[in-house]
Amino acid sequence: MDVGDVVAGLGARVAECNTAHLGDFVTVNFGGGVRGYVTPEFAAQLLGCVEEGNPFETVPPVDSQSEGEAVRLDPRLATFEARTEAVERVVLALADAGVITGWRGERYPVTSGFGREPRLSIERAAASAFGVKAYGVHVNAYTTRVDDSSGCRVVDKVWVARRSLQKSKWPGMLDHLVAGGQPMGISLVDNVVKEAGEEAGVPEGLARAATRAAGAVSYLAADASGRLGQDVLFCFDMELPADFLPTAVDGEVESFELMPVADVLKIVATTREYKPNCALVLADFFVRHGIVSPDAPGYLDLVSSLRQGSCQ
Repeated sequence: MDVGDVVAGLGARVAECNTAHLGDFVTVNFGGGVRGYVTPEFAAQLLGCVEEGNPFETVPPVDSQSEGEAVRLDPRLATFEARTEAVERVVLALADAGVITGWRGERYPVTSGFGREPRLSIERAAASAFGVKAYGVHVNAYTTRVDDSSGCRVVDKVWVARRSLQKSKWPGMLDHLVAGGQPMGISLVDNVVKEAGEEAGVPEGLARAATRAAGAVSYLAADASGRLGQDVLFCFDMELPADFLPTAVDGEVESFELMPVADVLKIVATTREYKPNCALVLADFFVRHGIVSPDAPGYLDLVSSLRQGSCQ
């Protein structure tokens, strides 16, 4: 492939992750500068799902262009626990009504930025419905070889997972060896190690020794139902021994394949076989490791597109 076509293809995958505009959503004010963004349909369901004691209320927009909050959480809820409990009642009612599905039993912090004090916590399955900031860890697992011309170690092959056909989201699509949401109460690296063991059978010692933090990407995506994902994905590189064989421990993966990096690059640039946000993380990986040349047309546009959401 022509290098310009490669960059254009990667840019197309990034664009497919950035399909939302905040102005199309109703703002939910949780207080303390923490906001979510919901569809008008969900806002109506949110306000009508509890007959008595609904902690959400409507407030007028700041101006005719609907800037400012349209829904807010009762400001009299003064503590983390009170806000969490009040919102949980609403979330459970929406789950009973079939509006929120895919219950995970994981708590997500509702916050204005990573590491900042959360206003409350929320069930992971409700995070996208409320359009709150969500965080995850994505791991590019690969092997290396010695480059003949430079004598340096370079990326040789990349581990590719195919998602289980039973997955509720993106079944059968290509994925990273390891990826997962970032719940409360665990560090990023510990989460990587946990997910690596659960999803690919990577021993803890190997996972800790082989994993390196490699920055973050962000995007604003509208899903099939129009709900907002304003996600930040922490990127990690995991250089594995050439003889390591992953195992699908938790049944969420159909198969694993170790593929030449050039083949993975072509798949990402020319197809939609990868889960969309994985393609974005791989585009960042190709840039960081020099697999995409900085001389290629459109290179800087690609680089600047990798963090279109708020990286906070």
